[in-house]
Amino acid sequence: MTTAKPLAYYIDVPIMLWGWSPFDTMLIRHQFGYSWIPSLPQPPVFLAPGITHPNQAAPSDQNP
Repeated sequence: MTTAKPLAYYIDVPIMLWGWSPFDTMLIRHQFGYSWIPSLPQPPVFLAPGITHPNQAAPSDQNP
């Protein structure tokens, strides 16, 4: 298990685990304004690009 743990940072869950089309997944992300997506062990994005909330960091500031 310790040898697989560093690889978790390269896992794109929808593409690699759920079997979604890589082209379609990346196209949709681009259309919705995502410049990056957190990998498996990182926390999810809580606010979509373009959405602001007074008590929440901007999406670009969440998981650089």
